[in-house]
Amino acid sequence: MLTSVTHPDGTGSAAPGTELLLASAEKLAAAGKRILVGLHPRENRALWDRYEISDVPSVQAAARAEAAIGIPGTVFPLVTAVGTPVVGVTDPALTVPDYLLSVCSSTISDAAQAVAAIDSAQLPDAQTLADAVGPVGGSARRLLDAWSRFAR
Repeated sequence: MLTSVTHPDGTGSAAPGTELLLASAEKLAAAGKRILVGLHPRENRALWDRYEISDVPSVQAAARAEAAIGIPGTVFPLVTAVGTPVVGVTDPALTVPDYLLSVCSSTISDAAQAVAAIDSAQLPDAQTLADAVGPVGGSARRLLDAWSRFAR
């Protein structure tokens, strides 16, 4: 489970869909799936107390998972880059950029769809992944080179 933000604070607003994500976790647990929760840094931990909460960052935890499900966010391309397919939980009130949706194996709008979506989850094709993640390795050097060209 890749959580999002359930309460607004000074750094941003909350993402719609938490109830759908919680209901999806219940369906997955009832189907015998192991639920490991990667908490967003601003997530309300108490919402997820009945499940195992990862003690490592979400990307690291997801690297050991068969698939991940959550409200699409910036962690999605990184999770797919480590080889874990993702399923997006989309609430009608949520606006998600296309590049985040592009890495989703599928999206669900009803918790009843969660088990089938996780069971059939697949990684995006290589081109989609490269478009969403960008080239891996040497990114710091490329960024500094680009900044230095404009700073001169």
